[in-house]
Amino acid sequence: MSNSTTNPSHPSPTLNGTAVSMTPPCQTTSLQNTPDCLHPMVHPRSSLPSHLILPDTPISPAFIPSSPPTSSPTAMSEAMAMTKSPNLIRRISHGARRVTQRRSSNSQANRDQSCGPVMLRRRSDSKGTSDIPADMSDLELDHPDEEDEDSSFGPYRSDYGYNSVGLSGFNSPQASVASLPEGPTRSPALEQGMVLVKVTKRKRKPMVFWLDYDSAKVSWQGSRKVKSIYIDDISDIRVGSEATVNREECGVDATMESGWFTIVHTDPDKSKGRTTKTMNLIAPDDLTFKLWTTHLNKVSRERIEIMVAIAEGSKEAIRKLWRSEMERTYNRFDVEEEKIDLATVRKLCRKLEINCADRTLKYRFENADSDGSGFLTFPQFECFVDQFKERKDITRIYHAFKHDKDLEMDMDSFFFFLQRSQGVDVHARRTYWEGVFRKFALRCRPKGSSLQDSSETLPLSMNNAGFQAFLLSDENSVLEGVPKSGSFKLDRPLNEYFINSSHNTYLTGRQIADRSSTEAYIMALQNGCRCIEIDCWDGPDGRPLVTHGRSLTSKVLFADCIAVIARYAFSASPYPLIISLEVHCNPEQQTIMTRIMKDVFGDKLLTKPIEQKSSALPSPEELKGKILIKVKGSHAKEEYPPVLESALSNRERSLSSPISRPIIMDTSTGPNSPLLGSPYNMSPPERAGSFFATPREWASSVGSPVSSAEDSDYLNPPKARKKAKPSKITKVLGELGVYTQGVTFSSFKDAGAKTFNHVFSLSEGTFKKAAGNEQDAIACLEKHNKHHLMRVYPGFYRVSSDNFNPLKPWRHGVQMSALNWQTYDIPMQLNQAMFAAGADRTGYVLKPKELRPPEDAKDILREITGRKIKTQVKFSVEIVSVQQLPRPRNLNHDANLNPYVMFEMYSAEDKGSANAYSQGGIDDWPKDDNVSGIDSPLRRRTHIAEGNGFDPMFNETIAMSVETKNPSLIFVRWTIYNSSEKNRLPHLEDKSVPLATYTAKLSSLREGYRHLRLYDATGTPYMFSSLFVKIKKERPVNLEENPSSPSGQESSRGIFQKLLSRTPSGRKKERGNFSRSNTLDR
Repeated sequence: MSNSTTNPSHPSPTLNGTAVSMTPPCQTTSLQNTPDCLHPMVHPRSSLPSHLILPDTPISPAFIPSSPPTSSPTAMSEAMAMTKSPNLIRRISHGARRVTQRRSSNSQANRDQSCGPVMLRRRSDSKGTSDIPADMSDLELDHPDEEDEDSSFGPYRSDYGYNSVGLSGFNSPQASVASLPEGPTRSPALEQGMVLVKVTKRKRKPMVFWLDYDSAKVSWQGSRKVKSIYIDDISDIRVGSEATVNREECGVDATMESGWFTIVHTDPDKSKGRTTKTMNLIAPDDLTFKLWTTHLNKVSRERIEIMVAIAEGSKEAIRKLWRSEMERTYNRFDVEEEKIDLATVRKLCRKLEINCADRTLKYRFENADSDGSGFLTFPQFECFVDQFKERKDITRIYHAFKHDKDLEMDMDSFFFFLQRSQGVDVHARRTYWEGVFRKFALRCRPKGSSLQDSSETLPLSMNNAGFQAFLLSDENSVLEGVPKSGSFKLDRPLNEYFINSSHNTYLTGRQIADRSSTEAYIMALQNGCRCIEIDCWDGPDGRPLVTHGRSLTSKVLFADCIAVIARYAFSASPYPLIISLEVHCNPEQQTIMTRIMKDVFGDKLLTKPIEQKSSALPSPEELKGKILIKVKGSHAKEEYPPVLESALSNRERSLSSPISRPIIMDTSTGPNSPLLGSPYNMSPPERAGSFFATPREWASSVGSPVSSAEDSDYLNPPKARKKAKPSKITKVLGELGVYTQGVTFSSFKDAGAKTFNHVFSLSEGTFKKAAGNEQDAIACLEKHNKHHLMRVYPGFYRVSSDNFNPLKPWRHGVQMSALNWQTYDIPMQLNQAMFAAGADRTGYVLKPKELRPPEDAKDILREITGRKIKTQVKFSVEIVSVQQLPRPRNLNHDANLNPYVMFEMYSAEDKGSANAYSQGGIDDWPKDDNVSGIDSPLRRRTHIAEGNGFDPMFNETIAMSVETKNPSLIFVRWTIYNSSEKNRLPHLEDKSVPLATYTAKLSSLREGYRHLRLYDATGTPYMFSSLFVKIKKERPVNLEENPSSPSGQESSRGIFQKLLSRTPSGRKKERGNFSRSNTLDR
């Protein structure tokens, strides 16, 4: 394709105020196969119009790259040949790079042959819609760019609120046989290569990009090697106004917008600890722009659809997979004649993430090889694939609830299954459940079947495939979905809710030397965060900046943060958003901040009380669609009582405080915490971070004193500091703190603690001292939090941006436990689980009654005495099976997966006497038997399923019981490990890396047989991996109202015998209106 004329639709632009021009690039070469070797063949390339020529990057012809169609090895050789006689340092660097890349070479080769993605990366796919507004990136103002380095930003994690699991259960594009693509329509121009301008903050460089359809990756010639991005790793493609921030950060004029597009992708090598990057490109004309953006989106979605269809067992999808393999292997295709051997079948299974033992593959291969030829024809290959579609665990349940004499399950049997096993009150919504039964009874029927044609006259029945589809569907999700608008109201005062909150929201990694990014705000807001933080500092040119003060973190413009927040504030929840401002700006820039917020937020910004004379906080319902600013008041006096008067004055100093001194820190020993965003990961990462630390390590993590403490906490203050310190907040800014006015905490008796709209913001260390060990201190803390707002954030020593356990502040009624969202450790998983189900996904969870203002005399008496009621909570979990576990990237190609499941219960009790009991499974944890409390979960595990990562069966029931004063704060966590060596248990090792995990709040879980969607160590959901369990919960027992109720180990064992009982005598009970018999423990 050749285009040497200037497109009139692109006016002459400017870059950084300079007119742009560029001479057309010289001719480039492509590579064609010959009998002997690969010889370059010169052919004309499309040339850039003159208006895209950039004067600040002169390029000699020697650096115009060749354009290999798909021959990466030869292209690599040519690229290396451009750099002659590298010096010693460069040779050493190259050698080190080769060593680090050896481990991932096999993984890259496997990716080149993959059929499609195994992680949910595309934002539109993860949201279940065809197209959502693309996101903006960051504006990095002070970080140097390396050559060809892509700008990077905070992690992106797919919507973790998904309730369903499995192939038909998540909201990805459904691939029907009729709509299944034949394969991407190839563009010869994209395959050969086209010139695009790659833009960073400092460089604008024309380069040849080409699209490899077979390997599904975009490649370009870097300065020393060919670089690539796999399409499966692309999470977003931003165009037009959606990429405004990306364009402006590079100083590119708005006239270039029509040709500009930004590719957002994950980094499989976790370059510099960052998981997500952007690559900015400018197309020379409209045709080139449309070719690239359209084909990238199309190829991505087609690969997702094909993977889903193959996993669902679509015959047409299997035929297309066969065709693809025949064309790749033999360069021809004939369904009737072509055959494949065991080695080829093994390779196909690896592509489809079928990670089972070689003996299993061989056994199923021989079953399908009916004529014993050692090869499979296409019909035999279909039989081979069908063997993997069968879910024996679900078939067992289906036959147990189906009437013995019936060929299929009728409606009465289905309703009995819902009532007996799933805990569903069918009669309350009978019409709804009749529709569900009809939907799945007809869904998995062969086309033209007699039942489909005569469904109006014959009684409907559900076959095994339909029953399996139901168990994998949204209708059977383990968590309740978001209720319909208007079906619920959050009409209690704001102080009566737990609020989903973030700390240092702008950061993408460690708080001492990582990146600030507007993308981090997008990620938090799209995942339901309702309280975000902005640290504001003076900008050198009069424009306020957002950064972590006095550290090596980069900076982003305050105006850009506000623009992004305005766009995404209510993308996941319509309820109020609280912006916590930490202000270090002078009065002039505070005025600019105020003007920016008022101009950008407009009517969304709350600037005056809803009711002028009210002295109570409004409800989230009344504040719907509003943005609240948490900021200190103007000219407020801060009292610092002496240490002898209050031990609470010994507070931690923030590095971002204007009076703190810079500290030289040794970060070489800081833990490498994983981020929320995920690089390409068909498998878990090779290194572990704070995610894998045992709960005991949360409290003992010590580092250098760096924090972004809002209230300038003092670690070692003078013994007497009584002098009042005036607030530096200007009046115009301070007036925005209508219902959320920040007040420095020193005592609950201070005048500031009596105002209805104050907010105490405490570091975790200060909070710990405020809670104290005495009952009086705890009572004062909880009484305050029943009526007023409090925010707790991580301490100064968490240099790796790990988190404190949010159960600690939650149990004392703290509304805002602000966590570092960029770190997906166990505390962040608990926070995710807190806000994951039903109305909780709005970001507001109603606190339990005992943590809200008293409503009657009994509540008042308990508040006075400080006495809480203990509740006994009992439940059991049957771990049935796991589906399609990912293969670790560092696992030997010939090694098998040997998975086992660890089950844990977390409660909010102080670690002390034996208050928890468990039965079933294997208890090999060396400590804390019969104890469940803060930082001390109760654990049990399953046996090891050797050699099976595809569909390991466990069928083990684990029952647990706990006596707690906080029954609403019980969380459970499933973690799957791989025992790579015989009898090796990774969960007993420090920093062990799990294959997958899932965390949930116990009260949010639905009973019965459910599939749990599994996540990797960075919080990204796997597309096909799931855990199949059966959940059973006993009614909680109030031990005060039922003093004679069984309590203690003996009674717990008694109830465990009931929960674990699988005797036939208990399986056939009265069924009410449903009179069919069954043979399975329900």
